[in-house]
Amino acid sequence: MWQYGHTKILLIRKLGQVLIDYPCWIAVLRAVLPYNRDMKTWHKHAERLYGISLSDSQKALFETYLSELLDWNQKFNLTAIREAEAIEIKHFLDSLSVVAAFKDGFVTSSMIDIGTGAGLPGIPLRIVYPGARLTLVESIKKKANFCEHAAQVLGLENVLVSTARAEEIGQDPLHRENMIWFWQER
Repeated sequence: MWQYGHTKILLIRKLGQVLIDYPCWIAVLRAVLPYNRDMKTWHKHAERLYGISLSDSQKALFETYLSELLDWNQKFNLTAIREAEAIEIKHFLDSLSVVAAFKDGFVTSSMIDIGTGAGLPGIPLRIVYPGARLTLVESIKKKANFCEHAAQVLGLENVLVSTARAEEIGQDPLHRENMIWFWQER
């Protein structure tokens, strides 16, 4: 298991190969890197920190997600972070930090995010891994509704939003093997 911020990641063994083999030094990098807080720069930080080079269409998806998150956050308490620049750094960039735990060349085919809240880190990771199947689990209906809305607006296929309890999801054979699990500590 690896932990960064409030997100814990359990990397499942796949074909006998461990998918993580080193600790992440993201906190150290974040402490020494100055942040220019415009959307263009957070993309550069994603590339420099995690080796993620976003395409123009992925950047557009993040901009749409940001817009939807800001809009819905005015009506519902999806996240305490409400400024665009802070969401880009504290949510989007932090969500992508998970990639630093993966071995070079790793590509996932399925992910599950337990306690996803507003879809973090699941939706940003799904944008980066467009071919992956994603299950978002959120027990609070208004947050689950936002996740369904966001997936639809972003045109993300193979995204399942569930309000089931984590214990129930864990018993479902569809979600037991060869998945990367994310969950939020509350």
